Amino acid sequence: MFLWRYKSTSGFSLVEVMIAIVILGIGIFGTMKYQYEATKQTLIAQAHTTSTRVAQLILENWKATGGSPNYRPEILNNSLDSISFSYVRDEVATKKHPKKDEKDERVIRLIFRTTVDELPLLIYLERSTGIPDIIKISAIVQWSPDFYSIPLESDEYLPYVELTTLARGDEAVFRP
Repeated sequence: MFLWRYKSTSGFSLVEVMIAIVILGIGIFGTMKYQYEATKQTLIAQAHTTSTRVAQLILENWKATGGSPNYRPEILNNSLDSISFSYVRDEVATKKHPKKDEKDERVIRLIFRTTVDELPLLIYLERSTGIPDIIKISAIVQWSPDFYSIPLESDEYLPYVELTTLARGDEAVFRP
């Protein structure tokens, strides 16, 4: 009687296992990269939303004072527990227009710092020095791209949100 020995062919060779590990590694790396980019875009969207909310809040409050050059957003600290503003300085600046055919505009700029939702913000409030009855006011909010460091000075490469409106200087409500 002949006994046949069967070789087991049901396993994987070393080459097949190595190829499977490489393919699995590429897939995992791609998934991790996608997750990183999704998280980064979420942080950017949150920064834009937070900056827009802060700019709108300050701009509406400043508009109620008629765009007063003595405005300080610290008065909002009483109604907002999570936001506190620190005054940096005032300056008179010349705002350059991107269009070359328009005149440059002199503005009074008020500069503040705050942190909202753990996002450090640099806030510029700009007021035109032109017609006293109708005043153009702007709130520009900048943040650092790494979301954690405090932007110290204005930088044209920092992300920002700018909101602009008109205020009636003759209907100003001046607060102490």
